[in-house]
Amino acid sequence: MKKILLISANTEKGPILYPIGLGYIHSGLIQKNYDAGILDLAHNEYSKECIFNYLREYNPDYIGISIRNLDNCCYRHPLSFANQIKQLVDWIGEWRSQTVIFIGGSAFSLLPESWLKFLNVNYGIIGDGTNSIPALVENLEKGIVFPKIPGLAYFKNERCIKYQADSGNSFRNINPSRDGFIHKLISGEKVRHNILSKRGCNYKCIFCAYHVLEGNKIIEREPQSVIDEIIEMIEKHNIYEFDFVDSVFNNPQKHAEEICRLIIENGLKVSWKCFLNPYNCSKDFLSLLKQAGCKHVELGIDTASDKMIRLMKKGFKKQDVCECIKNCNAVGLAYDVCLLFGCPGETIETVKETLELMDKLNVNELFGLIGIRILPHTEIFNTFTKGFNEDDLLLPKFYMSPEVEPKDIINVFNEKFKNNHPNWMIV
Repeated sequence: MKKILLISANTEKGPILYPIGLGYIHSGLIQKNYDAGILDLAHNEYSKECIFNYLREYNPDYIGISIRNLDNCCYRHPLSFANQIKQLVDWIGEWRSQTVIFIGGSAFSLLPESWLKFLNVNYGIIGDGTNSIPALVENLEKGIVFPKIPGLAYFKNERCIKYQADSGNSFRNINPSRDGFIHKLISGEKVRHNILSKRGCNYKCIFCAYHVLEGNKIIEREPQSVIDEIIEMIEKHNIYEFDFVDSVFNNPQKHAEEICRLIIENGLKVSWKCFLNPYNCSKDFLSLLKQAGCKHVELGIDTASDKMIRLMKKGFKKQDVCECIKNCNAVGLAYDVCLLFGCPGETIETVKETLELMDKLNVNELFGLIGIRILPHTEIFNTFTKGFNEDDLLLPKFYMSPEVEPKDIINVFNEKFKNNHPNWMIV
């Protein structure tokens, strides 16, 4: 039986995130009776010696590499991960030059052709690889080197061939493996486990690429299926804490409410976090979340300026932001607010408008990013960044409104807000 090693190339440890995409792929391979293992580099020393030790010990026939992030998305202090991934691929080539390597993950799916050229690897998988990777291995074992598989990308005769990504429905019928690691997890390090209750996003934020990664049609899991996964996590792995990693947990809201009701009805004593859109976050809804074990919500409002809410196409109103935050405070549900400064139309006045409202609402935790990471197939890329092509985006590229200087945003924050809000951070 051929052996497949799945490598999570993410080395960030603050905190360590469970690689849920590889968990689904591992489950898909096991269902097809392949010998598969996961190497999570966040739990290991990132060095040639360490990688070689695992390669020699596991001795895989095929290696898949998941690329989660392009970079740190920080305009003022950019850090690309591209060269680190290239180094990993080169190390694998040194170990065994003929090893078949396929790559995937969110970062790859955004720029598949650019990654294939940069890394010079055999294959890539765009989107969900749960079914596509087992199919790729099966075809390669039959000697079919250019198969037609959903999401597959490769170069042939100097032309990039890309097939339409898988529908993404597979996550409704399979749970991600949480015990496929070929190594011990770091003792004492807390791993943030996660659950996906739906895929897709039908919002139209001008900077966001979720619609590229997951589609703009929402695909829901049956709520009971989500509960079954939680029970499996508790009974098999003693996991009681996790994050729902849907792009927006309360879209659609009825789906979120049903999951919460089932958690309560089943008496599951769990602790979890999620991402919320501020629209329609009533006290009753937030109380239901809290009763079901939700300890913290992340409000990705990005702005609280009327003008910028409209220009960024956020799909809610300033009043929704106010009511959501007031209701979180009223029911005692912890939250943090995430902001983005620098979209088209941003001025120092809109920055002040946002921060002044956060101050007035007495927001305790706030994180703001200056500068918008340009991503392909977004409105920012298509409309506001003339002269760029997709290859340019492999390394950090940002849009910053010409009507405001980053240093002015920092100065306003430092002079008017920083001392009164020790848990606010803008970078």
